[in-house]
Amino acid sequence: MKPFILFLLVSDLFTFNILKAQNNQNNNISFVFEGVVTGFEKNSKLYIDYHSDNITKSSDTITLKDNYFIFHGDFPANQIVLEAIIRTEDYSDYRYLYIDNKKIRFIAEKQKFFDAEIIGSETHLAEKKYKDLIRLEQSQMDSLSALSFKLPNNDTKEVWDSIFKIKTEIDKIKEMVLKNYTIPFIKNNTKSYYSLLLLNTYHNSFGKETTEDLYNSLPKKFQNHKIGLEIKKFIQLNKEISIGNPFEEIIQKGVDNKLYKLSDLKGKFILLEFWSSNCGPCRKENPKLKELYDKYHGLGFEIYAVSADVSDIMWKKAIEKDKLEWINVSELNGTKNTAFLTYGVNEMPTNYLIDPNGIIIGKNIRKHQLEAKLLEIFKF
Repeated sequence: MKPFILFLLVSDLFTFNILKAQNNQNNNISFVFEGVVTGFEKNSKLYIDYHSDNITKSSDTITLKDNYFIFHGDFPANQIVLEAIIRTEDYSDYRYLYIDNKKIRFIAEKQKFFDAEIIGSETHLAEKKYKDLIRLEQSQMDSLSALSFKLPNNDTKEVWDSIFKIKTEIDKIKEMVLKNYTIPFIKNNTKSYYSLLLLNTYHNSFGKETTEDLYNSLPKKFQNHKIGLEIKKFIQLNKEISIGNPFEEIIQKGVDNKLYKLSDLKGKFILLEFWSSNCGPCRKENPKLKELYDKYHGLGFEIYAVSADVSDIMWKKAIEKDKLEWINVSELNGTKNTAFLTYGVNEMPTNYLIDPNGIIIGKNIRKHQLEAKLLEIFKF
């Protein structure tokens, strides 16, 4: 046996015994993060940002020595897997990490962190397995998305019709991927943390019944994980609302900190709009919404906008800048907003048109369609 290989085997055995002893001493999971990263100058710095509420610090700094680093850390056992990002100072290179109870190796080149090889993480192996399954379809969706960026930057009906056509094609592929690949993957890999992440990402798209079935198939440790509890909340709140149903009540605080009820607007035509200040398409549609609001508000048209913002400052700044004079509410907790969960919102902007009797008569009506609909309603 070659000396170098023998050294690695002995090193791994030694590391395993240390980690086992440390893990038995407390409720934390210890890990070793080792890497070979080429293309950087000696003593260059890399940073690990932790994405967890349970970690006492938000980041760590790594120093590269002759293209090599080794880092020891730990995280609470109830976290199960530590989600993080390894990056350069200016974010010109970064890569998402899943650190589980193993020694993790990271092999990458400068400017190519996305192509990094990550060895030792079961979660990363599951991620690769899933992405390999959907590689062709993902490429098709990426190509369609690229087409939308090549469209003229103007506000004509033709451009919006093209955007809608592209989106429809992407949605068809996405629906097929979720049905043929994502759901079966979760069912066949219930013990993988990556399945929990997939369910959390797509539960709004799956709907309540499928989400509940998949959630019940997961181990208890995943069901009781913070992410699992968020999925459980969706199952409890979601009403699977569709056209022809009465609207579900929303009561949230506005920019003035007062509570506003959706039901207070009953008797008028209401556009229930789901958006956020950092949603580009939402902000692009706001000028047209304002134009329609100004034109039809006096005739009985209202807008009730629910935001997925987390920053009070950014939310209010967007409202002021876009001159949104209708009712704006938010819980400032992102897409965990109870209204988003109740209505099963899985993309922004999403909207529902509600008639004076409180019945939903339209969904995801884009601006030119809304203009035609309001013209028909009010016969202006």
